[in-house]
Amino acid sequence: MLMRVALILGLGICAVSCQRSAESVIVGQWSARRVDAVDHVTVLTHHVTYRTDHTYSGVFDDPRRGLLQQSGTWRIEGNRIISKDEHGESRAEIVRLTRNELEFRPPDGVIARYTR
Repeated sequence: MLMRVALILGLGICAVSCQRSAESVIVGQWSARRVDAVDHVTVLTHHVTYRTDHTYSGVFDDPRRGLLQQSGTWRIEGNRIISKDEHGESRAEIVRLTRNELEFRPPDGVIARYTR
């Protein structure tokens, strides 16, 4: 009986400790597509790569303005992702983070949805 309890406890500890951290899940390439809120026709695309060294780079494709490139650093604090680039620091609440889905809510309240 004691052996079973120890085995169950050991498996439980392993299951909890084996869960991936938010930082390890967010690392990689993500893409988002959305229809522009102004003209409701133009499709905007954003590709971003988060690296293990806490740097990121991205390309925002706006057919009217062309490609806009961005890069900087990132970190996670609690349920927020904080990005910093040449324009300053921005914070967004992580709403959903799975292996293939990333959703966050920036201060404007509009949820951004990214997939792998």
